[in-house]
Parts: sequence; C-alpha cells; structure tokens
Amino acid sequence: MAILYERTAVAKPTDWADLISVIESESTPFTSMVSKRTKPAQVTHYWQAKQYPTVGHLGVLDGLDATEFNSNQAEELVGVAQKLWYNVGVSDFMEDAAHQAGVSGSAIRSQTSEGLITLKRMIEKRCLSDAEAVRDDGVAQGNETRGVFKWTDNAFNIHAVPTNFQTPADSKYAGTLIAFSEDEMGNLGESAYKQKKGQVNLDGFCGIELKRRFTEFTTYQAQSAGGATYTPVRSFNGQQKDRELVSTIDALVLDSGRYRLHVSSFLKSNKTTGADSATTHKSGIFMDMSMCGLAYTRLPRVVNQEYQGGGHKRIIDTLFMLMVDNPLSLIAVNAT
Repeated sequence: MAILYERTAVAKPTDWADLISVIESESTPFTSMVSKRTKPAQVTHYWQAKQYPTVGHLGVLDGLDATEFNSNQAEELVGVAQKLWYNVGVSDFMEDAAHQAGVSGSAIRSQTSEGLITLKRMIEKRCLSDAEAVRDDGVAQGNETRGVFKWTDNAFNIHAVPTNFQTPADSKYAGTLIAFSEDEMGNLGESAYKQKKGQVNLDGFCGIELKRRFTEFTTYQAQSAGGATYTPVRSFNGQQKDRELVSTIDALVLDSGRYRLHVSSFLKSNKTTGADSATTHKSGIFMDMSMCGLAYTRLPRVVNQEYQGGGHKRIIDTLFMLMVDNPLSLIAVNAT
C-alpha cells in the first residue's frame, strides 16, 4: 500500500494565518484636522457670513455735513445635522464558543473597534462629498448635511447660499485631469486671493491622481503659459548610500499664498453605497481650516443593546453637521 501524501489526504482543517491585513488606508485627514465646534441646539443651525463693502475713496468737501450713513449687513448660512450609524452584532456561539483567526479576545469588541473606524470614514466621506443637504421627510429620507463640494455650487435644493457668498467660478476647475497644470492652479489661487484681498493659507484634500499631478509640476515645465507642450526638467541630487528617489510635493507656495496637500481616498463617494465615483481620485478641495468645522450634536458613541439570548449587539452612531463659514474662501478641483 502506498504511503499517505499530503496532496491526496482528506479531512484537513482549514488553516488561516492569525492575522487580518487591512489593505484600505485608515487615514481620514479632514475629520482629523477640522476644528470641532460647539453643540448645535437644533437640527438646522444658522450662522452669519459677512464681507467688507467695496467703496470709493473720493475726498470730502470741507464744511460738508454728513447726510448719508452706511451699514454692513451679514447674510445667513444654514446647515443641517445628520445621523450616521454602523451597528455591529455577533451570535452567542461566535462570542463564547468560536475562535476566529486574527481576533484576539472578544469578537464583539473586535467588531466594535472596526465599527468606530468605519463610522469615522463615513463622516469623512460625507464631509468630502458633493451631496446636498436634505431634511427628514418622516417616511424614508433622513436628515443629511451638505458636503463641502456642494458648498462650492451655485444651485441648491434647500437652504441656498446667498449669491454674494457663493464660490466664484474662477475658484473652480472643471477640465480634465491631464490638462490641470501649474498655470491652472495659479489661476485658482489668484481667485482665492482676490476674495480674501490678501494671501491665503489653505489645506487641500486631494485624490491620489490629482496629488500626482501636483508632483509632476516639478518634473515638467510648460513651454508657454497655458500651453499643452511640456519639457522634462527634473534633476536628481542625492547621496549614493541613500539609493532613494523621492518624488512628492506636499506643499505649494505661490504668489497667492500657501497650499498644503493631503491625500484622501474618500472624496465624492457614492452616498448610497460608499463606493468610489469616477472622480474620487481626480478631485480636490482647498479650504481655510479656520473657516470650517464639525459641529457634533452627539459625539461618536457605542451603546450596548439588551441581551435577549441570541447574541450581543451594539449601536455605533453620531449626530454631526459640516459648517462652512464662508464659501468664498473655497477652491474646488472637479477634474474629469
């Protein structure tokens, strides 16, 4: 009788490496950096936007009494709070009788830890979306907060941004990614400068394909302003022992101001499925982080549900609102 070979043996238990490798990055730069505001008192929250008036500078006639007086009236912006949740549960056998490779200790605790990360990504996706604000209809539609790309729009279904505070067309790019050049970024920066009447200090949250375009600013030079023909200009200096080629740009300093670049994987996602859109990795939004904030009606929390015999369940939820103090300060790259 032949010896037993491994390849022909039966009843072999499945062997899993005791490790779960999470490929998707957990980086959520916007929600990590944005300021956290005071708790809103209502689902709809109001704040004011104001800009200095544009006036002339004629001289005043000697001896003339004042007969005309001015005021500078602010205009209202409105935000809507949104609830998000990601609820987890494990069965009795999963919690107390089964062992899962890569999970050390309680299965419900492991699911809760992953659930909190997932909830944070959900907030990041909503804030960096182009989704419109929506009010609860009492039937199937819940309250939803407006995504930052929608704040740069000029058409709204609800709580429209006043015309005087809508992001100018010159602060928005809508061409192809391959045509997005240093000259185009210069134009966007100039528009932002004109709105502020001074140099800006903006953080940009960019898809990875857009971020690469910024890096290419250092390796190719346009032969003419706005031209489509480029000349390679890269040179490399480094220690032989390093044996590294570093090719990345994390900040731009232009005449119009300073722009810090952050890679994000969660721009313009599908709000129903959370999946990437065609422009997720091509888009970018630049904002003054002192002019926006997350207002939590309820900070992210974990609520244990009553044990009823079938297993252990927890609700992981939050109530939050994205506030953009003044959309005039935004720059949007809607590359296709």
